[in-house]
Amino acid sequence: MNILKSLLKSRVAKQKEGRVQYQGYTIRPCPQSRGQGWTTEAVITLERAGQTLTHHLIRADTSSDQDDAARLAVSKAQRLIDEVGEKMFRR
Repeated sequence: MNILKSLLKSRVAKQKEGRVQYQGYTIRPCPQSRGQGWTTEAVITLERAGQTLTHHLIRADTSSDQDDAARLAVSKAQRLIDEVGEKMFRR
């Protein structure tokens, strides 16, 4: 039962609500608790022509602290915005 509890806990890990505005984009860090650390994840959104464009950023980097993971996710998201801009929304 502890394994199930652990898996459920990692799925519903507290998400940081600290949204960051950057060059017209909104970055919402959402690190997840996995094993011994926190993942580097963020949701990047952009409002364009009445539509909300969304990209889920996931990186292999992990952090031992949730706040550090959130800061790293914002940094990685800003870099992605600088490097590829709206191309990240193409499928």
